[in-house]
Amino acid sequence: MAQADYSKVMPIGWVCFWIGIAIMLLIPSLILFSGPFFLAAFVLSIVGITQSRVTSGVVLLLATLIVPPAITLGTYAFIAYNDSVKERQEKEFVKYWQAEGRKKQNEKIEERKEALKNISFEDVTAVVSNYKSNKFNWLQMSA
Repeated sequence: MAQADYSKVMPIGWVCFWIGIAIMLLIPSLILFSGPFFLAAFVLSIVGITQSRVTSGVVLLLATLIVPPAITLGTYAFIAYNDSVKERQEKEFVKYWQAEGRKKQNEKIEERKEALKNISFEDVTAVVSNYKSNKFNWLQMSA
């Protein structure tokens, strides 16, 4: 019976590992596509350990157990951080425009107060007397 050639087990395991990493970095939400590559790398690392390639097998085994979860957690932490930054920027934007709106309202109120201060009492009495005389004239004309 012919013996199987396991000389390319470790290079194939590393290729599977790096393909899984590439898929995970390009499409972080689709872990199902990168998972089989990591599983193949894991199995090939164990095969490498049994074929007296202990050092490279253990390194690949540890890499397949540590790196993918770290990348997944890092990616989701990055996404959560970006979302919180966006929310904070939106809140600051709203606060800024609310403050600007209050400033404009306060300016209009101050302008109206200044306009009221500038009206003299004589102007008001002239307007009132003119109104009364026009009302009186209108009543006389209708009678």
